[in-house]
Amino acid sequence: MNERQRVFIRTVSALAGDIAVGLVFASVCIWIINIAALGIFFSFLIWMLGAFLAMAASQYLIHPTVNFLLSDRKLEETLRRAYGLTDLFMQIGSKAADRLARKAASAAASHFTPWIRRWI
Repeated sequence: MNERQRVFIRTVSALAGDIAVGLVFASVCIWIINIAALGIFFSFLIWMLGAFLAMAASQYLIHPTVNFLLSDRKLEETLRRAYGLTDLFMQIGSKAADRLARKAASAAASHFTPWIRRWI
């Protein structure tokens, strides 16, 4: 795997983590605002606090975790195993497709044989 693919995988993982953390903080803010029935100013402050906490969690928690969990060695091993599973699924799928095609051809031949015999 080249460096471009590694950067792409890490970027997508970091963005997914950022979105997840942002949604969690937004949900908590909505819950606090609904339960406490806060005024507009306090609701705005809660949203600002949630946004700052989400950015801090992203910077100090999500991005270092992604960099640690998706090291070059771990990415290579994961992709190697995924390619192995892909080959296995391709073999299983081609065998199943062959069996299905044979069964379909046999069923079609047995279904249409009486009609073909009438026309011959």
